[in-house]
Amino acid sequence: MKTKKLSRKLWLIPFIAILIIGLQQISIAQNAPAPVVGKDLHTHTVLATAVSKITKENELVLTGNITAYDTAVVSSKIAGRVNQVLVKNGAYVVAGQPLVTLETGDYNRALEISQTQLKKAIFALETSQAQLENAAVVLANTASNLERLQTLHQAGAIAQKDYDDAVVAMQQAETAALVASAGVQMTESGVLAAEIAVTQATEQLADTTIKAKLNGVVTGREVTLGQVLAPGVSLMELHQITPIYAVVNIPQRKLAYVEPGQQVQLTVDTYPGHQFTGAVELVERVGNPGARTFTTKIKIANQEKLLKPAMFAQAQINMGETEVLAIPQQAFFSREDQYFVFVAENGLAKSRQVETGQVIGQLVEVKSGLTEGETVIITSVSKLKDGDAIIIEDKEVKR
Repeated sequence: MKTKKLSRKLWLIPFIAILIIGLQQISIAQNAPAPVVGKDLHTHTVLATAVSKITKENELVLTGNITAYDTAVVSSKIAGRVNQVLVKNGAYVVAGQPLVTLETGDYNRALEISQTQLKKAIFALETSQAQLENAAVVLANTASNLERLQTLHQAGAIAQKDYDDAVVAMQQAETAALVASAGVQMTESGVLAAEIAVTQATEQLADTTIKAKLNGVVTGREVTLGQVLAPGVSLMELHQITPIYAVVNIPQRKLAYVEPGQQVQLTVDTYPGHQFTGAVELVERVGNPGARTFTTKIKIANQEKLLKPAMFAQAQINMGETEVLAIPQQAFFSREDQYFVFVAENGLAKSRQVETGQVIGQLVEVKSGLTEGETVIITSVSKLKDGDAIIIEDKEVKR
């Protein structure tokens, strides 16, 4: 009996211990000092600014390629053996500059022969002209004599034979004059043909020096010293790069904003921070049916020759001005490729996801997520957490 009573009393011991510990904790909590109001460890002093509108220049940003303003294939007009090659690939040449020369011996001789033939033709012409003049004098004298004899014949003062002889002489004089006139025409044609031959020989001799047709850079040079050329065979190409083109494709929905003469700003990765200025020269009237885009050529002076064909370029075309919401760049923080800001609401920092637009100086356009007049925090952004208490030191921040 005593053993049973003892076991019943033992199970009460843990219960009593737990009760005592609980009473102690309650006493400690009641005696703890109350929190001091205004001393929250998460209160931050920050600067803030109001969301406001600014004027933004709308820009159409396009990518494209730099291409030569013009291209010329260099070839020989005549057959011949190469005597000199005066340029290398990459050389910059100007219009009229010699590029290749051919041997001139055969063409010099051809010119000398044609010049000799021209002298002979001129001499023949002068001779035939003299013969025509003589024939004209004879014809005039014969006509005068016939007129005199005709009067005498009518008066019966001369024999019929003498009159008939005068008529025959007149016919012979007329024939001689016609022959002399034909001779002059023939020799004039001979002179003309000889002059043409001299001109052609002179041009062919000049063509032994192959010259640049435009200002440009030499590419694809395939001619070598001693090579025998045939007319029309490509020797090299010239690419005009001053000025030069940037070629972009304008989407159909943006076509109304682009017109010839409009200024364009261009950049290329090769020259970071360097901006090139050009102007729209041509907007194709027929677009690409698949892509619904229109090829557009932008002309750039390129006096420094920095831009080169095949470079990748970015073009910015101004499409006018609009008003947009904007806030300072330092107001933003990112999380998982998304942008956020802290908005001041009732003394607390509230994170807000926003959609950003164009960077405008020190400001960033806000497309969505904020409304005009709201207050955004621009300092201690990296230290803040959503819901932290804040004290705004100065809301009027200069931009």
